[in-house]
Amino acid sequence: MKDETLSMIPIPRISEKGFESWEELSALLVSDSPLDFKQSWLPKPESHFMPGSVFLGHDSNFLFGYAILKDQSIFNAASQKGDKTWEMGDLFEIFIQREDQSNYGEFHITPENFHLSLSLPPLESRQGISIDELLQRYWIELPEFTSRVWIEPEQQQWRVVWKLPWAIFGEGKPCSFQWKIAFCRYDYGEKGRAPVLSSVSPLTQCSFHCPHEWLLFSLNSIL
Repeated sequence: MKDETLSMIPIPRISEKGFESWEELSALLVSDSPLDFKQSWLPKPESHFMPGSVFLGHDSNFLFGYAILKDQSIFNAASQKGDKTWEMGDLFEIFIQREDQSNYGEFHITPENFHLSLSLPPLESRQGISIDELLQRYWIELPEFTSRVWIEPEQQQWRVVWKLPWAIFGEGKPCSFQWKIAFCRYDYGEKGRAPVLSSVSPLTQCSFHCPHEWLLFSLNSIL
């Protein structure tokens, strides 16, 4: 597990003119090296665990991603600022921290394509802050964060492709930095069942806010 955490994973560069639609972008991102969801903090996955995979690419302006999420009951009722997306249904989450920063970004996408964007200080510096206050204090308006979602009940899955701007993390060329990134999800099922949590990162506990356990990425600068 330690080796997986420390291994550097390159994110391929894609042409900034290589796609004209969300469908083309998702097809461009698919590779034979997916990041697969797991529950690494457990001896074996829960009985209701559903698989999923993430594929990545980048250019000088954006991190691009495409996730395929198996799901038998696809829903999320979140629709407005302040909604606790993780309590309201299925959810795909992106966590990103630039190597030279202590703050990190948390970005949510629901099956209905509702977004939540947060710029968070380290966990220890926000002890005692309520969830409602946290959502108000650290919420950010980020119109450049865009996505497309496909809900496919016949295949028991939903798919999401997104663009996240590097500029939110400050100045400097993105390829000059290393990046800690985690992709996580909440998978709700029938009414009354607790959500199944999973992540592509080798977490040692069921907590997504552990940057030291996120995967480490570099950005290829050559096409």
